[in-house]
Amino acid sequence: MRIAFLLCFVMAGTLFSQSTMEVIKTAGANESFPLSTVSKITFTATDMVVAGPGRSIPIDNIRVILFTGVTAVENNAAPALFSFENISPNPFNPETGIRFSLVRDCRVAVAVYSMAGRKVRDLKSGAMKAGFYEIAWNGADDSGKPLAAGSYVVRLKLDGKTINKKAVLLR
Repeated sequence: MRIAFLLCFVMAGTLFSQSTMEVIKTAGANESFPLSTVSKITFTATDMVVAGPGRSIPIDNIRVILFTGVTAVENNAAPALFSFENISPNPFNPETGIRFSLVRDCRVAVAVYSMAGRKVRDLKSGAMKAGFYEIAWNGADDSGKPLAAGSYVVRLKLDGKTINKKAVLLR
């Protein structure tokens, strides 16, 4: 899921202010809800349900959810700084996409490791702006040599945090 969904889980029901939740859609008109009218945000396998306004929005139609004018969060809950969304297709041949999103500008490192822990490919390293990203990986190592079929670990690192996901290369 996009970082926006993660923000909803962390922040829904804990925000207090006269702020707005804006749902930016991939199709159709965007929707805005005053947070004072939102009593609960829930997700099903197919929809996001905004209780209070009584709206159900298909998840596949949501590009991002923004909270504007947020001034406080209970219990010092902090939203996540990034989301490592998925690797797709997975298993893959000949190429896969590594999707992630950043809440703010930061330095990022994305690399591929063998199951034995040896780094086989640097995919991205450096400063990146906040936003959604997809990095393609063609199943090759840093020298361009095709890797053997098998499982690999894709590692996303930033701000002292690391998330690993498994990718399966088929030949």
